[in-house]
Amino acid sequence: MSAKNFDCKTAEFLAMITKEMPEMTSAQMGVWIENRFHLRRVLASALLPIDNFEVWREIEIGGVPIPKLLRDLKFQGCEVEEHAETIILSEFFPPPSKPRKVKLARYKIYQLGFLRSPHYPELWNKVESIGGLCPAEVALHLLKSLDVQPARKSLEMVMKPLLYPPYRNANCVESFRLNCVEEGKYLQAVTTRPNTSDTCDFDRDIIFVLP
Repeated sequence: MSAKNFDCKTAEFLAMITKEMPEMTSAQMGVWIENRFHLRRVLASALLPIDNFEVWREIEIGGVPIPKLLRDLKFQGCEVEEHAETIILSEFFPPPSKPRKVKLARYKIYQLGFLRSPHYPELWNKVESIGGLCPAEVALHLLKSLDVQPARKSLEMVMKPLLYPPYRNANCVESFRLNCVEEGKYLQAVTTRPNTSDTCDFDRDIIFVLP
């Protein structure tokens, strides 16, 4: 809300919140004041829901052998975490699909309507209700197309989780995170435990597929 948005409705809106939530103590208000960024995210999620998710980027995937795609990334100067590379070159990584274009969306988790940090199955279900989970190879194609950034950019793929038995407990699954900074681009594997109380960072940038 910018200064030009402040008018008589602003005071009326704030007064209404106070009136409708008499159980909120001064101490609790103080906590929200100290965590104003979290308050903004909660209010945005509750009061400003997104009805139409927009396409952030459209990329072409498929048709390229995974080992070649990995070599191309390294030739481009991308750094690939050792564990991520082991997963990508394993028999558990899905083979490339036929060439096709996919539309990708990029949003903060709280913009999907969550009022708290969701558990991973909750996030996966929400994304599937909007569009779909990213195929695993999207991480490689997307990283190849991204530019390095003067400021840190970390994007987490909301994808069909990969079960990678050799190195992980059966309750763990793998996904990917893309990091683009001024120094270069970096691909890392992210281990999650969907059957536990693990939650997703409320403020994380995520990537998923749109219809």
